[in-house]
Amino acid sequence: MRLSILLAGVVAALLVTFPREAHGLEIPADLKKRLLNEGNSKPGQSASDEDAPDNSLDPEKYLIGGGDAFQVSIVGLPSEMYMPMVDAEGNLYDGELGFIPLGKIPLSKAIALIKDKVKRSLRRSNDVYVTLRKVKKANITVTGAVAVPGTYQIPGTHRLLDAIKMANSGVLPLLSKCDYRSVTVRNGDSVKSYDLLRFFSKQDVNQNPYIYPGDNLFLGYIDSRIFVSGEVSEPVIGWVPALPGETVGSLISVLNLKRNADSNSILVQQASSPSTQSLKRMTYQEAFSFPLHPNDLVNVSSKDSFRRSDTVKVAGEVKNRGTYPILSSRSSIKSILDLAGGTTELGNRAGIVIIRHRKTDDIAGTTDRQEANAGLKGNFTRPLGSMQIVRPEVNASINDLQASGDYSIVHPADMDDLEILQDGDEIFVPRKDGFVYVSGNVRNPGAYPYVKGAGINHYIDQAKGFTNKADSRNLFLMANYDGVTQIHGSDKVKEGDVIVVPAAIEYKRFTTVYLPLLQIIPGLISLVLTYMILDRQN
Repeated sequence: MRLSILLAGVVAALLVTFPREAHGLEIPADLKKRLLNEGNSKPGQSASDEDAPDNSLDPEKYLIGGGDAFQVSIVGLPSEMYMPMVDAEGNLYDGELGFIPLGKIPLSKAIALIKDKVKRSLRRSNDVYVTLRKVKKANITVTGAVAVPGTYQIPGTHRLLDAIKMANSGVLPLLSKCDYRSVTVRNGDSVKSYDLLRFFSKQDVNQNPYIYPGDNLFLGYIDSRIFVSGEVSEPVIGWVPALPGETVGSLISVLNLKRNADSNSILVQQASSPSTQSLKRMTYQEAFSFPLHPNDLVNVSSKDSFRRSDTVKVAGEVKNRGTYPILSSRSSIKSILDLAGGTTELGNRAGIVIIRHRKTDDIAGTTDRQEANAGLKGNFTRPLGSMQIVRPEVNASINDLQASGDYSIVHPADMDDLEILQDGDEIFVPRKDGFVYVSGNVRNPGAYPYVKGAGINHYIDQAKGFTNKADSRNLFLMANYDGVTQIHGSDKVKEGDVIVVPAAIEYKRFTTVYLPLLQIIPGLISLVLTYMILDRQN
């Protein structure tokens, strides 16, 4: 008994001294699932707030099933209000009204049937109010090109795309890899196919239906893909899946073209013949008789007479912050700043950056575009829209890890460049700071005057050098642009940068492992002495 008490005390001392956060020990996710049963529940399984329908519910598309519950109120009879629920067979049962078959019919029709049934049972012509009060939970399966295929229970208000996203760890699978054109849904003897590309581009909700109990969803990988570029709205640009036997026209009809798109100037390059002589230009009508083949390239040209209406945001130290138009023939960073009234006296023109509000995957994914562009060399001198190779300034913002979250930071090489700006960009003019900030494991952290051209060692010297805890080989610089944090290399120090000096691994090991061990030794000695005293007393 005493030995068990002693062991319990030792374990308690270890737990107190080694909290999980202190020494960085973390149970791996897969082991945690097996040991602690954590992470096994799927999103949407038990959220009580999902029981009530939301305002976006389409009464013409939502199909009634087991678990849906209605609130029935009779106007003029306050005591007459009840909440019947649809059973697993799709019937709504009431002791006086009997069965009302509602399974797999639209919500609007179900409400009309319930109202009619209740009204005919009344002696007076009271108004009847019927509303869906609780939505069903649907057990479905998702298989194919998703990260976590399996069975899920989700609210019936979720749609096909929601279920795919849930089965792929909360993100949608890549359009360039998965066959969104033929997503199949099986339920009993029913098999239906949906084209989610049409939903992406045309917002056709018929292609993204509500899920229903018993649905088996399958998303396959692409068998045939086409490269789409030019005046086509994102996200349907780049490699997209193609249907068997599809023509250029049928594919274009699914896409959402920009206002400046010239649908009567469609360029097609056949992958089977990569020379420039294989380029075909056709009208929209002609495109419906031109068949597509795997890996073909399709480009929708721009109208020559169309004036671009893209815009950029101007923020920071400018006189007139706001949004300004990009004119493709003459808009540069300098001209946009002139429209904004120029920079203020506090503006640091040398530190101007472009914040590109776009996921880095979109830009990094241009490998496919470059691959496609390789087939457009020769006499064809003008690159096809988005197939052009990424500019060096943009490449640098990725290769030098100059990205944060959904943003890329581009440092313009030329303020008069007429091509670097893109729709949705933000030109940010930082304030003249005059200081560089040294943080972390230095003797005197703080702000030090900025010296143009000075390297990182100059500022470390100003801070009286490293402490014994410093990891001098893994320094990094941080900069902040309008709330966007950028981490970049330690060779170029800019005005306003923060130099971060992290702690060495050896110091972390001492403070998180060895030091706690030293701290528990007195406690262990005390426990051993206590045990010896108790043993002698007996």
